[in-house]
Amino acid sequence: MVVPAGADYCVKGSVLQSKLDALESLCGRPAVVSLQNRFRGRLPRRLNLLEWYPFGLLEEVLEDMREQSFDGKLARLSEIGEETARILLASTYRPLTTARSWTTFMSTAARLHSQYYNQGEMIVSFDAAGLCRVDLANAPRYAATDLHVAGGFYCGTASALGVSKPAYVFLTDDRGAHFEIRGEAPRTR
Repeated sequence: MVVPAGADYCVKGSVLQSKLDALESLCGRPAVVSLQNRFRGRLPRRLNLLEWYPFGLLEEVLEDMREQSFDGKLARLSEIGEETARILLASTYRPLTTARSWTTFMSTAARLHSQYYNQGEMIVSFDAAGLCRVDLANAPRYAATDLHVAGGFYCGTASALGVSKPAYVFLTDDRGAHFEIRGEAPRTR
């Protein structure tokens, strides 16, 4: 099931694993085992975190989570993103949080995007009022399931790094996917 880089639109095994870890945290180990059973022969029980897997597999896994664990509600997949943020900020991304700055974190995340998705780019900008814009461009396709997870991840990181009441909206067009993340910036003393 491993696809070499450049062969198709792919994600690293760590992307898939982080979604399974979030599902386990939110819904329990039986939800993950059940999902793995439905994907028997297509989703390895032990993902190689550094290998590339088809983006389509991620789409299918997230769609399965939506149907089986989130009452078919697409927007609830943001919960997977928020939980992924919580888990990763306490582990893998912990060094990126030392500045306690969401703008710094998001700028770094943009540079790291190509480490996890073999096509496409992430462009992050902030306006004077603190509105964050994330543009995902040049990928072969975008999946609403993955975009809701991404929105939840952005809001989860924002909240963990001091932004109050973060919320996202996104749209897709022929140039890519475009997010706006709003929230109340932390007050300085």
